[in-house]
Amino acid sequence: DKVSSPLLSIRHGCGGHGERTVLEDINITLLPGSRIGLLGPNGAGKSTLIDALRGEASLLGGERSTGEHLAIGYFAQHQLETLDLDASPFLHLQRLAPSASEQAVRNFLGGFDFHGDDALAPVRSFSGGEKARVALAIIAWQKPNLL
Repeated sequence: DKVSSPLLSIRHGCGGHGERTVLEDINITLLPGSRIGLLGPNGAGKSTLIDALRGEASLLGGERSTGEHLAIGYFAQHQLETLDLDASPFLHLQRLAPSASEQAVRNFLGGFDFHGDDALAPVRSFSGGEKARVALAIIAWQKPNLL
């Protein structure tokens, strides 16, 4: 898989909601292999920055540029609500890649601790943690280069 460098950058970015600016003069460049963490009190702009990085919110100022091969994977707070509760982890992945072999899908799911019959069980029967692992497996299956 091709990876661009940089993956994404924001230069002199400003972000906020409506008239309220919560981020000013943000400069960030994400390179392959980079790891960042966002810490701060409620209202400091963490979610606003994530949304700007993802391209889900327009910057109020500045410039966002992305690498040609950028593929973003995002685990949202409401991610579990998007799961088809009647489908199995196997079916969720098979829908994304119908040509993938059964063994390839099962091997991948094994990495998320879904083995044997668990890979074919409806998500509805899973605990919250197991559902979160299904959601993360779905994201990882799509091979994002920015998570």
